[in-house]
Amino acid sequence: MAGKKGRSGPVGNLNATKRPWRSFWKRRALRAEDRHLLPMIESYGAGLLSDKPDASEAERRCIELAQIARGASMLILAEAGRSGFITKADGTWDLAPGGKELARFLSIERQALMTLGLQRRAKAPIMLSDYIEAKRKNDQEPQQP
Repeated sequence: MAGKKGRSGPVGNLNATKRPWRSFWKRRALRAEDRHLLPMIESYGAGLLSDKPDASEAERRCIELAQIARGASMLILAEAGRSGFITKADGTWDLAPGGKELARFLSIERQALMTLGLQRRAKAPIMLSDYIEAKRKNDQEPQQP
């Protein structure tokens, strides 16, 4: 319990915490007005972990990277909603600096998901004999392998 006198180290100490990234995001990384994103980012990570229940430490780190990239993308989009994607100067226009970086964070998230093996995969076709047998038994669709 960081910050409790006589029970811990200095305030903000992240040593021996179960989920140091969560404490870091909650205490230091996000402004108070942006903390509403934390539950969405955590549920995103929980969803990825449900797809990989026996994730190794490296896979958990990839999930964390995907969460960070998703959070950064959400912050960029929120700021773009407040100030706009386009800046106008001297009769020309350009994308706002955050808008230019959005593609980079989306690419990082996509790469993390591909590293985890969560990209789209083609389903194996059902053999005709399996389909006919399943129809005869229960008149139900056979399960995909």
